Order: sequence, then C-alpha cells, then structure tokens
Amino acid sequence: STRRMTPGIYDAKIFGPTGKRVQFLLLDTRYFRSPLNNTGRPKAPEEGRRGPYSPIQDTDTTLLGEAQWQWLEAQLQKPAELRILATSIQLVADEHGWECWANFPHERQRLYDLIKKTKASGMLAISGDRHRGEISKDDQSLPYPLFDITASGMNIKSRFSNELNSQRVGAPYLDEHFGAVLVDWKSGNLTLQIRDLKGIPIIKASTHLDSLKFPNQ
Repeated sequence: STRRMTPGIYDAKIFGPTGKRVQFLLLDTRYFRSPLNNTGRPKAPEEGRRGPYSPIQDTDTTLLGEAQWQWLEAQLQKPAELRILATSIQLVADEHGWECWANFPHERQRLYDLIKKTKASGMLAISGDRHRGEISKDDQSLPYPLFDITASGMNIKSRFSNELNSQRVGAPYLDEHFGAVLVDWKSGNLTLQIRDLKGIPIIKASTHLDSLKFPNQ
C-alpha cells in the first residue's frame, strides 16, 4: 500500500459499475492537524456538556495538510454516483466544543468550496469520535443536503448525555450501536441508520440520490 510510504493514511477507492459507483474517501484528520485551540472553557450545565475547544481564526493552520488537500481535489473529479466521506471527527455538528471540523472553520469552508468547485455530487459523511450515535443534516453549506452519520459506540455506552447539536435528526442514541447506509439503486432511495446491537434501526433519515446533485446535473 502507498500508505506505508507517504505521510498520513488517507486513501480512496471506487466500487461498482457505471450508474452504481460508490467512492469511499478515507481522510486523515489527525496526522497533519495544527494544534487545537484549548480554551479550558468550563462546562455549562444549562447547555449540556461542552468541550474545551474553540474555533481557530488563524487561517495558516490546517486540518488536512496541503498534500492531502491536493489529493482530495483530484479524487473528487472522478465520476461516482455516491461518495462516502469518512472523517474521524464530525463534519456537520459544531456546537459541542470537542474535536470537530468547526474548530478549523476555514478548513471546513475549504472543503465545502472544493465540493462546489468539482461539482462532486452524492456526498455524505460518516464520522465517529463522539461516543454516541446520531445523524446530522446541513441544508445550508452545499447546493444539496449534507448528511453526517456519527456511529461511535459499538462496545461501550455513552457518558456524553446532552451534547448540543441543533442540526441533529431526531435524538441521539447512547447505548452500543453501529451505523448503516442502504442504497436502493433501482429506486434511487438512500437510507441512513443508527442500529442497536440487534440490528434494529433506532435513528433513521432518508433521501434520494437525485436530491444529492448540483443543479442541471
């Protein structure tokens, strides 16, 4: 693997025939990351548990590093019907004060601008880190809705009971769980789920592949 010979462990793969292509974009959000802005902010009980990190305004800082950014731009120009952006930290949720893309607002905006520049349709994010299951939805940043499925508690229950997330779909799930993405290529329906360990869907969101496209695509 080239990942043995390059800084970071980012990678990408495309599976499936034309009309059913799924691109997996595996980002490295730790190797190149500039130090976080740790303010030591105390918890605010009336707002739920809040972490110590605040957004960094210095635009010289980075989350992905320039080499990974250039690689990502090239990957987004490849054709695919569905793109799954695997990011270890949450992309959409930005109010809890722990690790997330919003700690580097200029980098998150750069990602959104790059998706627009390349007109990469069919994008959804999968994330972890928060020791909880939830689905977030951003209706503002792209020409189409951006979903972020956070599944991170397959073997332990959450102790983070009330984190802020105004873009959450439904309620969070705090027991052990895993995430699922179901694609019905015939109908174009896309179903996003958080499931308990018995496989029962606890949180669900649905959309259509045609809804994850740029105008006139």
